[in-house]
Amino acid sequence: GKIVGNSVSISVTATVADTYIVSCSGISDSVVVTITNRAPAAPSISGSYGGTTVGPFGGTFTFPLVSIDPDNNTIYYQVDWDNNGTIGPGDATTANVPSGNTQPATAPWSNPGTYTFQARATDVPGNMVSPWTTHTLTINPPPAPVTTLEVRVNGGGWTTTDQTVDPGDTIEFKWSATNSPTSCSGTGTGLSVSGPSGTDIATTPAPNTNETFTASCTNTGGTTNDSIVITTNQKPNFTQPTMTLGSFGAFDPVTATYASVPLTFATSNDGGSITKSTAQYLVEPTAKAPLSGTIPTLATGPGGYTNTVTIPGPVSFGTLQVKTSIDTVIASNGSVDEVTEGVADNTRTTNFTVAPPDPVLTITTSKTRLRNTETATITWSVATPYLGLTCQTYGPGISASTLSGAGLTKPIVAKSEYTFKCTEGTTGTTWQKSVWVETEGKLEEV
Repeated sequence: GKIVGNSVSISVTATVADTYIVSCSGISDSVVVTITNRAPAAPSISGSYGGTTVGPFGGTFTFPLVSIDPDNNTIYYQVDWDNNGTIGPGDATTANVPSGNTQPATAPWSNPGTYTFQARATDVPGNMVSPWTTHTLTINPPPAPVTTLEVRVNGGGWTTTDQTVDPGDTIEFKWSATNSPTSCSGTGTGLSVSGPSGTDIATTPAPNTNETFTASCTNTGGTTNDSIVITTNQKPNFTQPTMTLGSFGAFDPVTATYASVPLTFATSNDGGSITKSTAQYLVEPTAKAPLSGTIPTLATGPGGYTNTVTIPGPVSFGTLQVKTSIDTVIASNGSVDEVTEGVADNTRTTNFTVAPPDPVLTITTSKTRLRNTETATITWSVATPYLGLTCQTYGPGISASTLSGAGLTKPIVAKSEYTFKCTEGTTGTTWQKSVWVETEGKLEEV
């Protein structure tokens, strides 16, 4: 110490509370020194996000806490996450650390939103509590999903574009979404969408209609969707067949029949899509065995299918009725699903006339110009006589019912016609040829 006049000044460094006594010349006095415990400073709250913290969705947000105790006491930190002024369940209390040491506190939130919390420091010896320090954390929502929908037809390649299909085609969809969607759903007949990715076979729209198929995916950042329009063509449809007869086969004059008759029929697809499957045809001539075969798949439009079948003989003169049916063999509806089903649309019955051949008639005269009252010889014949053919030759002086022959005319006094006519009895078809005979002019004296 130091004596100044009658005073003594003594400097003491006190670390604990105690009583100090001063004695001088038998005189003493005492003083009680009390040590006061001071509260730590309000902690600072920092973090990699800055003051008003903005963090991405899905992150972990840790905040370093640091406080200085003026008495250099050991301290611990408490975090009031719900900002209600008390430390309760769900709040945080750190371990004891020396003054000035940093302790991390990890935020309990993961969902997007803005959250305010506060923290304080407490010294261990005296439980002196610092003021609160408040901090705000904003967790941004994630970006909305990016939803992609793809389709493939009949197992082909995947595409994101609208598609036009045929009835009966298989349509399969594939969806996917980025940015961690929490749910996905779909619209469109038969399309079931669940999970962030997958595939599903949907129902092909009815013929001549279209439908929009959509996949939608959602997270807290929003909902996005992707759509594909599927348009289904109209069903195929066979046209009613047309039929024509071709050149007849060899002719038998003894029986007056043909060895065969070629029939050509044609059909096409005037619907909206390919027939996809083969079809059966059936050609049914009256009193003949039916003829059948297969029609290949047909695209739409002109061209179609043309075929010639041979109706076997013997084929007689007269009416030949033929019924041709397209795709009506199986339960009257065939194997092709058409716009218009049934016999009326796919069947035609036609009556053809099987004409007799031209027998080739010939009629000649020995003279075409005669003197008055002279006669001439008329000759006639059939090159191809056959069963059922009847003939007649007539003119002045001649009347005969033979296929060939000759006869003498009457004395000719004026221009005269001689006709050779033949008739086929079943069809009534006739052929005829004629010749003319005339007299020369007569000179008279004046």
